Amino acid sequence: MANEKDTTVQEETTAEKEMEIITSALGKEITVAGQSVMVKPYTWVQTFKMAKPLGAIVRLLLKNSAAIDAALKDDNLAAAFGAIGLEEHPETIIDPLTELITTATNTDKEWVIGLMLNDVIKLSRTVYEVNRDFFSKNIRPLIQELSDSKEEKKKTGN
Repeated sequence: MANEKDTTVQEETTAEKEMEIITSALGKEITVAGQSVMVKPYTWVQTFKMAKPLGAIVRLLLKNSAAIDAALKDDNLAAAFGAIGLEEHPETIIDPLTELITTATNTDKEWVIGLMLNDVIKLSRTVYEVNRDFFSKNIRPLIQELSDSKEEKKKTGN
């Protein structure tokens, strides 16, 4: 019995991995705000162009990480947004996130900006899922580099 269950779990895991490979190669079609949207993997040229908006988002989050953590521990999403600086300068995250989405979906900036929050979250998750390799290969080193730089500044007092 246990052997049959293990085989079923392995088959599901294998199927999930196969679907990940297909999704990352071809993209994924989803429905957002009643519209069918194809989310595609970034081309090699787009990966270079996406480094700038991705870096802006990561720097913003790292810069304000302590305040964000504190707000989220209190389950206060508004305070977390405030800690990021969205209340004063929403474009600091809206513009880079919009660029990441429009590039992967070939949609207009105005359409993305007009979406409801749940649709943006759904779209962002799919962009991440389809471009997982890009994000994992670029986010981790960028976070490490920025964290190291922040720590070095603390040590030197700059």
